[in-house]
Amino acid sequence: AFRHFPLLRTIYHHISVLNDLPITKEEFELYKNLLKCDDLAFRYKTIYEQKIPLKMEQNYKTMVFSDEGKEGYKKFFDIILNKPENSAVLFHCTQGKDRTGVGAILLLSALGVDRETVLADYLLTNKAFGALLDRIHIELEAANVGKEVLDYAMLLESVSESLIAPMLSEMDCEYGSIQGYLRSGLGLTEADLRRLRELYMEG
Repeated sequence: AFRHFPLLRTIYHHISVLNDLPITKEEFELYKNLLKCDDLAFRYKTIYEQKIPLKMEQNYKTMVFSDEGKEGYKKFFDIILNKPENSAVLFHCTQGKDRTGVGAILLLSALGVDRETVLADYLLTNKAFGALLDRIHIELEAANVGKEVLDYAMLLESVSESLIAPMLSEMDCEYGSIQGYLRSGLGLTEADLRRLRELYMEG
């Protein structure tokens, strides 16, 4: 027997958590356009030489501690708490690793997953991006762009525990834990947390 579900339309939500960056609008537009360039050596050499100040550690903290970031992740949880029945939620960002990574860290923590497992899940990004990271390494070494450019490219396209650690440390200091941030920073209630576990956990 087949179970039939009603057809649901796709609803798109654009959530901003990272507008407050140490970068001009012109620099950000250049950065976005360069990400579309297939010549990896030219892409990362230009980004590096233009000194586009993408301070990744600070970006992570901005995502969760700025007013915009808190409002954005509040909306994120509102969407996944109130999705239509028999529907799914897909969340992503430009590269699927930083804003998406923080969203996944917060969601898994809300579901009661321990921090070690949450961090291991976050670091799986590097495995998923393995082919791209290998290609960057090979092409930039072949183009002889220099170690500084290569290191910068790998920083932009990968994740590491050192990137996320300052955000988590500040979260622990200010809120006691990620769960404390979810409650006091984002305003999730115990009822919200129970509902999330009902929706997204088995058993």
